[in-house]
Amino acid sequence: MNARRLLPLLLLIPLAACATTPGASPAGPTLRPPPPMPSLVGYDAKRLGELFGTPDIDVAEGNARKLQFVNETCVLDAFLYPPRQGEKPVTTFVDTRDRRGNAVDADTCLRSLRVR
Repeated sequence: MNARRLLPLLLLIPLAACATTPGASPAGPTLRPPPPMPSLVGYDAKRLGELFGTPDIDVAEGNARKLQFVNETCVLDAFLYPPRQGEKPVTTFVDTRDRRGNAVDADTCLRSLRVR
């Protein structure tokens, strides 16, 4: 076999190393909720009010509650659920974002809300 015919085959060898085995699919990312902000987890509505003032939105549904605090910089949603039946709801999850829904640094958001 002459070199002219061999060269295209040699160029394909690195590509063959990238091929996956038939039927195997690459593992997709594992989706998990973002970790809670530990500094607010366990706070009740009264404590959140002491930190951030009167919530802009206060929605209760069943035994759950959502408090939303908003300023020109960001939005904080705090989701409160009772840890056990009969106990008052406490923060179990929080989410921060800008007013357009984009991710923001949580610590910066919390600091800006505390100033209001």
